[in-house]
Amino acid sequence: MEIDRKLPKYELNKENLQEIHYQGRTYMIQAAKVDRNQLNKPIGKVAETITINEHHQILSKKELRKIEVIPDQTDEKRTHLNFGWVYSIKGVNPDEEVAVTVNHQFDDV
Repeated sequence: MEIDRKLPKYELNKENLQEIHYQGRTYMIQAAKVDRNQLNKPIGKVAETITINEHHQILSKKELRKIEVIPDQTDEKRTHLNFGWVYSIKGVNPDEEVAVTVNHQFDDV
């Protein structure tokens, strides 16, 4: 999409997946959901897709391809995180708070 090419990139902190950075500012990703009607147009993008294990460690592509069958042990729990567009929130200063899509839901950051 044309708008996607023009949006500035926010960086995901891979050491702390609850942080994104843009122009020297750090935003903390919170579990709070934001109603779509509260959002303005997209102002940026994170554009990261990662998979983490139950210990919140990012799994490499090599680890994701590996299938192990270990008797009498539970399967590793994996969580897929798809970070997308960043939106400004109506009535909120975007220097202080924005919303980011995580797994196609809008989270307050």
